[in-house]
Amino acid sequence: MATVKEKSYTNKHSAHGLIWLGYIVVLIFFLTPIIWTILTSFKEESLIHSRTPILFFKPTLFNYKDAIQNSYILKFFSNSLIISSVACLIAIGFGTLAAYSFSRFRMKRREDIAFWILSTRMLPPVASVIPIYLIASNLGLLDTYTILILLYAGFNIPYVVWIMRGFFSDIPREIEEAALVDGCSMFGVLRKIVLPLSVTGLVSTAIFIFVLSINEFIFALILTSIKSKTVPVAIAALITDRGIQWGQMCASGTILLIPLIIFYAFIQKQLVRGLTFGAIK
Repeated sequence: MATVKEKSYTNKHSAHGLIWLGYIVVLIFFLTPIIWTILTSFKEESLIHSRTPILFFKPTLFNYKDAIQNSYILKFFSNSLIISSVACLIAIGFGTLAAYSFSRFRMKRREDIAFWILSTRMLPPVASVIPIYLIASNLGLLDTYTILILLYAGFNIPYVVWIMRGFFSDIPREIEEAALVDGCSMFGVLRKIVLPLSVTGLVSTAIFIFVLSINEFIFALILTSIKSKTVPVAIAALITDRGIQWGQMCASGTILLIPLIIFYAFIQKQLVRGLTFGAIK
């Protein structure tokens, strides 16, 4: 007969096996659409519309050539990259200063103000898109980088405030007090001590904000037409009255996906450490 220790060992390994099985199921669930999109981008039109799934085929670059030449996807990708990058930098700059203030300074009704900042993201985008369109039209900002940069930066500052506030709160105050005693200014403490210690938080927050900005659809759809159109809007335009251009759509999605994957691969360590250090409690 098995002893109590052997039974406990068996139950523990069975539990670990079930956990890993759950991980594999979740991984397959999330990776299957991505892998299928990449595979479809290399298929011919006849294979894309086949009734039976085809996994092995002779790849072709026709969809990429068609997307680049006829859909001008690289131009729209450049628009998305510029808009998202600038908006991310602005949001990180202002949001970091606000987060440090909430973390270190005592102010009246501090928690209420912090919650109010976060509550601005609770408004559905569709409820504000028409007023914003009228304002942009009156200011002559329709179909420009400026309007999207300002919107994306303003919408994402609350996220930066709440995420970076957690990182700053995890840094011991004694380090900053020692720097102040040595004659460093408050801004110098932030620049020379706090920000270098929070670099993992800044990286993970910047990635989160960048992905939100580059994937935003509704404001880019309403506020742009040709000059500053972004990739999500360009991909949606491939749904035409003649049918859905699946090949070009998957090729465009892959073009947008590959740089993000490469970027994640380079900063993976900083991202994981940032998410476990202070951004999520």
